[in-house]
Formats: sequence, C-alpha cells, structure tokens
Amino acid sequence: MVISVDDQVRDLFSQAAICVKELKIIISINPTLEEENAIAWLEESPLTEINQNLGTF
Repeated sequence: MVISVDDQVRDLFSQAAICVKELKIIISINPTLEEENAIAWLEESPLTEINQNLGTF
C-alpha cells in the first residue's frame, strides 16, 4: 500500500504496471484528494478495494 500526495509518481508507477504485472496489486491512495475519501477507505479494509490498485489508474 502506498499513501502519498504525489500523483505524478503514482501515474508513473501506474504506467510501469502495464508491463510489470506485480505492480498492479499495489494499492495507492492520495489522502489530500477528497474524492478518494482516504480515512473512510482505510477504515473499510483497503485490501479489498480493487479500484485503488495501480493497475486501475
């Protein structure tokens, strides 16, 4: 899991995940983005949240 405010790095890792399948399972969340609702997301078992995996950005 990666919790970071650096969306540029998330985008780079997401691009790398296209070729490196192991990266697709990494979960990434930006706690400063209101739409990602980080606190509630973390409280609700993030390991089951597929939409936050790097392979989905």
